Amino acid sequence: MHHALAQALLAHTMAQSALELLALIGPFAIIFGAGAVLVIGPVVRGQGDRYSAHPAAADPGAANSDPVTTSDESPAPVT
Repeated sequence: MHHALAQALLAHTMAQSALELLALIGPFAIIFGAGAVLVIGPVVRGQGDRYSAHPAAADPGAANSDPVTTSDESPAPVT
């Protein structure tokens, strides 16, 4: 009984040795590594400037711009 169970488990494993496991994972690791280099590399070289939080520049000519209040007081009520 144990021998049949062992054979069934062995038949359903993806890789029986480290070389087979490397052959299965290797192409995905190469693609993932290349993607990481292509995506993360420019961010590191640019020192993350594109993804850092910059304050939005106020455009005085914007039609739908809301006034920004910097004090803790609430604005006066509109009558």
